[in-house]
Parts: sequence; structure tokens; C-alpha cells
Amino acid sequence: MKLRPYQEEALAAVRHAMQTEKNVLLQAATGAGKTIMFASIIREWLTSYPGMRIAVIAHREILVRQAHEKLLKV
Repeated sequence: MKLRPYQEEALAAVRHAMQTEKNVLLQAATGAGKTIMFASIIREWLTSYPGMRIAVIAHREILVRQAHEKLLKV
């Protein structure tokens, strides 16, 4: 899945922040593609660190289902 330029820029900022910070938060507006962005970075991590385990937590079941579907696409 191809990311939009602003999504690529946001993920580059996350990668940069993770070099010096233990906890990093990405905030984006409704419809900005947050699920696609975190699915993309998860793909990177799993490629770089085979066997890594990642948990995705959400406060609504619909968000968990949405994340599951996007992760399968990515």
C-alpha cells in the first residue's frame, strides 16, 4: 500500500524520534490514515526484527477489526 507524502513525513518523524526517545506518540486528524501508517511501520519492524511481537490496542472493537483488516492488506 502506497503512503501519501504527509504519511511518509509523519513516519519519518516517528523514526527520528525513536532514535532518542523511549515512548513516541503520533497524533493525526480523523481520516489521515493512522491505521495505514501504523500498519506500515509494523511491517518495517517485523521485516527488520523477525520474531518481534507487537500488540495493537484500541478502545473499540470496530477499531480492532479495522486494524486487523489493514494489517492483512499491508
